[in-house]
Amino acid sequence: MDWLATGEEPEKDAPVTGAALSKIDLALLTDVIRLIEDWLSNADRKMSPSKKAEVIVMAYEMIEERPTGTSQESYHNNVVRLLRVAS
Repeated sequence: MDWLATGEEPEKDAPVTGAALSKIDLALLTDVIRLIEDWLSNADRKMSPSKKAEVIVMAYEMIEERPTGTSQESYHNNVVRLLRVAS
């Protein structure tokens, strides 16, 4: 997210390392991936790897940046709406 402050986007294929990697909530990332994979399987829909990666990032950020006191589950419906549009 530093690119928002600097105006310089990171290289598209640059690996996530150092401080950026330590900020990732692995439990949340796992939940997001599980939610997306389960929905795609249950809805019998497919998504290209690049589109799926974009949706995972968007869903992760949406849930991570939710207002304090708002449950993660309340954002699952928003992720499902995102999946309907993207797949």
